[in-house]
Formats: sequence, structure tokens, C-alpha cells
Amino acid sequence: IRHPEGMVRSMASQELAVLVTQFGVTTDSVKAFKVNTNKLFSEKQTFCNKANGIEVSDFSRVAFKIVTTNGRSVSVMADRCGGVVSFAVVKSIAGKEIKKFLSPDGDSASRIEHELRRDTEMMDQFTIEGEDYMELKRRVVDSIIGKEGDSKSSRSVISIQDGIEVLRLSNYCAQEIESVLQ
Repeated sequence: IRHPEGMVRSMASQELAVLVTQFGVTTDSVKAFKVNTNKLFSEKQTFCNKANGIEVSDFSRVAFKIVTTNGRSVSVMADRCGGVVSFAVVKSIAGKEIKKFLSPDGDSASRIEHELRRDTEMMDQFTIEGEDYMELKRRVVDSIIGKEGDSKSSRSVISIQDGIEVLRLSNYCAQEIESVLQ
């Protein structure tokens, strides 16, 4: 079974890592957690694994909002079937869009679409995120060997403590979503 850990713990973990490392969101700092239950944004589905006949249930998409004890409000939306483009939006307190970040950008999107058509056996995710994985590997190696100065290199890679918190937050979010979308 591909990604038996579930969508929140696999696909949405990158977004949760951003919340932990850039916005200071931790499991202990969650004051309120709200799942958007509209089926356009959150849906749980059950599929039959054709290879072994076992039924697997998971979210095809989820959207939720976290409010922290210090009043910070963050939202996450993930869609397993959303295509090759993902984005992040920064909004003001009033809900007005301040900035939108697309991934991949326009130049990379054309290259990725070409590669996906050329190699239909390759999982989309590996093609889409290949350059990001290589950059992450470079940063990890550079931080281990102390290249580019220890402080700069180590800051460019998530810490073990933050990684543990991302896992804790992933588990918390998955349990909360599961309790609402049974």
C-alpha cells in the first residue's frame, strides 16, 4: 500500500513543517482546530486495493484551520487529486490575499508536464518534487560536513526537534480530522 500512514502524515506533512518552523505552531500551542467539512474541501474515501483485495480508507482532500494560544491563525488545504500545481496563500487578518506562491513556477511546470508525458511509469510526485528533494539532500549534506559555515547550513535544514514536532502535529491533525470525517 502506497503511503499507508495516510494523507495528513505524508502529503500535508510539508505544510505542517512550514507551520512548525516558520510560524511556531506546535501541538501544545493549538487552541482551536476546525475541519472544513464541505465535501469540496474535505472528504474521506474507501478504496479497494486491487492487488490484495484489502479496503483502504483515507482522505482524498482535507482543509482545516488552526488557531494557536497566541492568536495566530493558519489554514491548510491538501488535495490528493489536485494535479501537479500546489500553492500557498498569505492573507491579512481581514482575509485579503497578500501574496500567492505557486509550485512549480511557470518555467518548471512546462518541464514537469513534458517529463510526465515522456515517462508514464514514474510517480508524478517524484518528477514534480525532484529538484526540491535534490536541494534538500544538498542542504543536509552541507550541514553535516559544515560547508558554507555551520550556522547557515544548520539553519537551512529542519532540526530533529522540529521534525518530532511535525510528526506530533501530523498525528494530532489526523486524529482531529478523523473524528470529524468518520
